[in-house]
Formats: sequence, structure tokens, C-alpha cells
Amino acid sequence: MKFNYLQSTTTKGALATLMVAALAGPVFAQEKTVTIMSSISGEDGQKLQAAFDQFTEQTGIVVRHEGLGDFETQIFTRVESGNAPDLVLYPQSGTMLAVDEIQPHVDLNDVLDMAYVEEKFPASLLDMTNLPDRRPGFAFWGLVNSSIFYRKDVFADEGYSIPDTWEGLLALTDEMKADGYTPWCVAMESSAATGWIGADWVMDMILAMYPPEVYEGWTTNEIKFSDPRIKAAFEEVGKILLDNDAVFGGSDRMLSTPWDQQSTPMFLDEPNCVISHIPTFGISVFPEPYNKTPSDVLGQFLFPKADTELPDMLVSNSDFVGILNDTPEAREFARFLTQPEALKPFLESGAGFLAINADTDPAWYPVDMIGKHAEWFANTPTVRDNAVDQFPPQAQLATWGGIARWIEQGGEGLDEILAEIDASFAN
Repeated sequence: MKFNYLQSTTTKGALATLMVAALAGPVFAQEKTVTIMSSISGEDGQKLQAAFDQFTEQTGIVVRHEGLGDFETQIFTRVESGNAPDLVLYPQSGTMLAVDEIQPHVDLNDVLDMAYVEEKFPASLLDMTNLPDRRPGFAFWGLVNSSIFYRKDVFADEGYSIPDTWEGLLALTDEMKADGYTPWCVAMESSAATGWIGADWVMDMILAMYPPEVYEGWTTNEIKFSDPRIKAAFEEVGKILLDNDAVFGGSDRMLSTPWDQQSTPMFLDEPNCVISHIPTFGISVFPEPYNKTPSDVLGQFLFPKADTELPDMLVSNSDFVGILNDTPEAREFARFLTQPEALKPFLESGAGFLAINADTDPAWYPVDMIGKHAEWFANTPTVRDNAVDQFPPQAQLATWGGIARWIEQGGEGLDEILAEIDASFAN
């Protein structure tokens, strides 16, 4: 389905008006603009602006994109001061819901062809982003947090199979250790966010063990970290992360090595470790030339289920579109954003994001494995947004720091750590 953005409005009356104005003096057309704010800044922000310039070429409406590193602060400041942008790309659905309490978003039922959106975009993301009063949310793009990469040659040489259950992944880990390999590459250092890699493991584990409602309740802290189900998820993750024989360099390297170097040991001729659990954007920090052609040496699969009765699942990081200022230009631009071509130049630039419209051409991705991540988005029944990114800032820090401390302490003091994270939600 295509939208025609150029609307013909010329009538005989309009022509007559223009002729009179021309006789009276020069006519200066007022520039039509639409503003959009996002957290995409720097070089990627420039690439995104270039993609939005397509809309200007088609319609004459100028798009002014403002990408901010401190988006989370600025969006609330702007909305509360009455200076909101026309549209927003929210990096977390939770932020979108919080802004909606201050300034309600336009109902996209009145703007988009929702039958088209429901056909082309993952249903689980549409469900997840619903605003109050049955106003739908709309996920523009996403990243897969639940991806696991592995050395294909090692799997082929040793006859290893890709596990389809958590128990199978634990068994594979033990088999690799018995064969003389250190299975896992894990690195978590990320300044104040040290531990977020571990949080990705916990999020996957909760969805792998329980129905989505448990994950959703945990996201809002209605289900506490100290809940036995969440504690059990930590303990399952600990079967790998707390095993110094399973992780290259053990806990010391894990906590002191920057996250973007996590997978580097996989690419040695004799790899130090052969499996890495890292999001889509982790491909961009693979060493050259494997950040462009990772499939030369790697395969990939999704984090497996612990409960085989559950549907397949993945954790995502998605950006959600919201309209704050209801103008014709904002509506037109929102409709443009539903089309796969809206992101084509951005994807072709290698920015590392996934367009989750089912009609996106895999050939637009310059990195050969990323198209598979978009496929996972389209075909995975349970897709849920990154829960920790939706926590209040103090709870995010408490979660990341608590996970790092838990690993540093070799698994000791888990009950105390979980209680402290719960307490941070009230601060």
C-alpha cells in the first residue's frame, strides 16, 4: 500500500486569488514544517535527518529533527513548558506513557490506516504501546536484545547443535567445558550503567520462564524483584554468569572489560570463547571486517525458552511514534513513517537499526545478519520492550549496580540486593 502525499488543491477560485495577489505585489509562501525529537544524535542523527528529507522532497514539508543525548530530561522539560515538538520518537514506551500524562498524544486511530499498521507491524508491540482510552501506540523501529552469536566452525567441528531450550543451553555449556572450551564471552563495564548486559540476561530469563504477564508486572514493579519468580530467574542466569569456568576471564574480566569488547575474543583464530549474548547493535562493535560480514564466522539464534509450553519470545528496544501537536503536517509525516521506504536511506547507511515493517527489503541492510533480526521481530509471537529501560532512573541504576554487585560477590547476598532494588522504586 502506498500513500499519495502530494494533494492537488488547485481550483479556479484559487487561481483567481493568486492572480490578484500577483498584481498587488510578490507573494511569499510560508514554509510548512514539522518538528520531531528523538534520542538519536551525532552521526546517526544526521543519517536519520537524511531519511526524513525524503518526505520533504515528496511533500515540500520541511522536517526539523532534533536528536538529543539527554532526551529523557529534555522531553519532559519541553512538554511541561508548553514547547513540545510536533512528533516524538520515544526510546521507551514507558517514557511515552509518562509524557502522555502531562500532554495527551493524538489518537493515531484518527491519523493512520490502522488496518495497514496491524498487518505490517508486530502485534505484540502494538499491544504493548497502547495509551489510555484505547489509543494505539506505533513502534517505528527496533533492536533485538535476545540475540546469541556463536562460532560456526567450532559448532561444526565439534558437532554442537543449536539449543532450543534453556536446559539445552546449559547442557551445551557443560559439554563445551568438558571439551576444553570456555563457552561464554561476557563483559559488562559501562560506567554508571555497568551491569546492563546482565540485566539483558535477566529480562530474557523472565520471559523464557513465565507468561508475558509476569514480565509486564515486573516492568511496573507490581511484581517485585524479591518475588520468588524473579529471584528464580536470577538464579537460573547465575548458572552461567556465576560460573567462572563458563565465562572467559571469570567475574573479574566480566566487570572490568567494556561491554563493546565483549565479543572480541570470539574472532581470534583460536577463540578464547565461542558464544556471546549481545543485542543487535553489538554487531557494530565487532572487529573489522566482521562488523560488516559477521556471517563469515558467526551464526546466531534467539535466547531459548525454559518453559516449552510458552510461545517464542524476545526482548526488544524499540522507538515509538507519538504526535503531541495535532497539525496537518504532523499527521502527514506520521503516515509517511509507517511506510518501509521511510527508513530506507537510514538502513542503507548502516546505522544498525531494524525497520519492523514486514515489507522492508532485507537488501537494504548492509550488514548481512541484521535482516534476520527483523525477521525475528515479524515472526516472534511475544515481543516485549526492554523492561529496565522503563524503570525510573534511580531504579535503573539500582538494577545495573545490583547485578554487578551480585556477580562480584559470587552470587552471595541476592535477597538483600533484590530488596534494595525494590526500595529504589520509591526513592
